[in-house]
Amino acid sequence: MMPGTGLAREAAAPLRFVWNHVLPRVIPLLRLMLFTNIHTPAESGAALAQMLLNPALEGTSGKYFEGSRQIRSSEESYDKGRSQRLWQDSLALTGLADAAA
Repeated sequence: MMPGTGLAREAAAPLRFVWNHVLPRVIPLLRLMLFTNIHTPAESGAALAQMLLNPALEGTSGKYFEGSRQIRSSEESYDKGRSQRLWQDSLALTGLADAAA
């Protein structure tokens, strides 16, 4: 979640106002009350730069990060049956299932 960015550009005007002008000012409170994965654009940019430039992370792939801290992905992401259904549904929805047959 990154309040103050264009991510809410399709929302209704009152929600865009809150997203762009209110939520960026209360990020510390949101982190305490909701969840820690709420960042400013500057924080996200710094974390991304750190991941790209840190030699210790060279060759890192398939990992999940919250900011600059590596964390475990959601439990759902480890569900093999769910990932298989997602793959099959994606093939069907894109029409690639027919091409593979």
